[in-house]
Amino acid sequence: MIAGTATPGAWVDTSWKLTPSVLSALKQAGKVGVMRYVPLPGNASAGDISGGEMADILVADLELLLVQHVRRPPWLPQAYSGLLDGQAAADSARAVGYPPGAHVFLDLEGAAGQPSDAEKWTNDWAAAVKCEGYLAGLYVGYSALLSPLELYALPDFDCYWSDAGPRQVATRGFAIKQGAEVTIGGVTFDLDEVRQDLLGGLPVAARA
Repeated sequence: MIAGTATPGAWVDTSWKLTPSVLSALKQAGKVGVMRYVPLPGNASAGDISGGEMADILVADLELLLVQHVRRPPWLPQAYSGLLDGQAAADSARAVGYPPGAHVFLDLEGAAGQPSDAEKWTNDWAAAVKCEGYLAGLYVGYSALLSPLELYALPDFDCYWSDAGPRQVATRGFAIKQGAEVTIGGVTFDLDEVRQDLLGGLPVAARA
């Protein structure tokens, strides 16, 4: 298992645990990789990725990216510690064997309050993740609070993932675009397209 540049193409994301039979169905459906979740501090991780599931994903010849759950909206960034949230994401990634050098994504959506609070929280999160050897990616959803220019100016994020809405990141754009919901192998997924962003960047994923 290594951290390597993600293969462009058809990916999926889901909050459901994936069995070998579902992973086989994904491969047969032409999917390149999957995005799976790690928990917030103190949250139960029963439905999130495990080391065994990650091994199954790689054995199925699929690639993997990790993203941390978001809080229920509306939530206030200033009420939480970006450092603690980021540390929890990195700890969970390391616990399942996710390789250093790969991207861990922060889900920024449904936030309320001031842009300056969201900016501080996201910067603290990225600092914690990078301190543990991972790269910081940002999922941009509705009510992210930050403008396209402010998103691009975040110093420690170098890869952006958009929900299905009309989001923008200045200069860099998105390397991942989320799409419609589908069912494959009895599991609900969101479709995602991985492609080079406007600066030629791609996420770094776990690969066999």
